[in-house]
Amino acid sequence: SEVYAVVTPNLARRDVAPRDSIARAGPRDWWSHVRKMRYEGFWEGTMPSQRVLHWLQYAFQSKPLPELDAVQDAIRSLQRADKPDLAAKWLRKASDLRLHAQASLFRSVIMQCCASKLDTVAEDMLETMVSIGLTPTSDIYRALCTSKAILNKEAEVEHCLSLLEDREKDLAPFCLMSCNHAEEGNHRNAEAWLERAHGASLEPDLQCYNKVLAAHVRSPKGCATKWQLPKFRAAAACRCLQQMQRKAVQPDSVSYRHVIRGLARAGESRTSIDYMEAMMQRKLAPDLQS
Repeated sequence: SEVYAVVTPNLARRDVAPRDSIARAGPRDWWSHVRKMRYEGFWEGTMPSQRVLHWLQYAFQSKPLPELDAVQDAIRSLQRADKPDLAAKWLRKASDLRLHAQASLFRSVIMQCCASKLDTVAEDMLETMVSIGLTPTSDIYRALCTSKAILNKEAEVEHCLSLLEDREKDLAPFCLMSCNHAEEGNHRNAEAWLERAHGASLEPDLQCYNKVLAAHVRSPKGCATKWQLPKFRAAAACRCLQQMQRKAVQPDSVSYRHVIRGLARAGESRTSIDYMEAMMQRKLAPDLQS
């Protein structure tokens, strides 16, 4: 069976594994294995994640406990292996044993969990971070808020936004929530989220409005080949185009294309032609899809 050990970066030797393992291996073989682990990339994060997990399991059963630097390196190794859920698990376990990691490690694990749509894991890590006296930075709350918006958890997005000042917020969750409502056919809520973004001085841009327009005229989920679109969805796209013009955001050919196609699919051919004429008056060339 393998023997697990750790050495600090300055090569100080310290026993952190079960003593019976040392007795079986013998001192010489023990430190030979330690050197082998170091050469195989424990500190650089190139060791296979399964071996890192074995090391963590043995290390946390030992007395005395492993040094904090070693634990943090092992957790970073799991992050590099793209296993944020395992990194979060062992970071929480280290905190339970009063091995309090640096705020920067908590931040990187939370951000990686948010990017992997592990919003509940990220939220648990945020609570752990606060419980040991660390102060989360605003970018952690922003990342968690965006992750909740991607998963369309509106109440939790509202909660995350309440923890941020207007100057600390970003546009992403507002745009995502507007798209979510537009896709569901809730045009009032879609407009309201864009208005809230303007109210927070975030100023939704052309790219944001085009995403919302696309969501308004998108086929219902599971019906990607369905051509017909309800008239109220096409009307909502028209209102969204008018909203962006009121906010001094000039539509481009993509904006008009979404509206024109939406109207055509809703059977509003006359109105779609009117929008195409307006598009050409702005010297925007319609494409084949329009």
